[in-house]
Amino acid sequence: MPHLKLITPVDAVITTELAAGAPARTVPIDRIPADMMGADVGPETVTRFKEAIAAAGTIIWNGPLGSLNCRRSTGGRTRSPEHSPLQGP
Repeated sequence: MPHLKLITPVDAVITTELAAGAPARTVPIDRIPADMMGADVGPETVTRFKEAIAAAGTIIWNGPLGSLNCRRSTGGRTRSPEHSPLQGP
């Protein structure tokens, strides 16, 4: 498969817990501190996913972006799939 391209996150929104009001910030994906967790993809990742989706002939999507357990972490889940040609009206 010479045209296969796997795109992975480059940044993440991190937090100490999946709870409303918990502190959060965006960091490079390889800089998540041991005492924090990734709750969602970051804005640079969303931009890269949008660009790749717009140029793609085929998309294989495996699961949601961001935690489904907390309202805070809906950025990637609500921004990226809308750019998919598979998304209905």
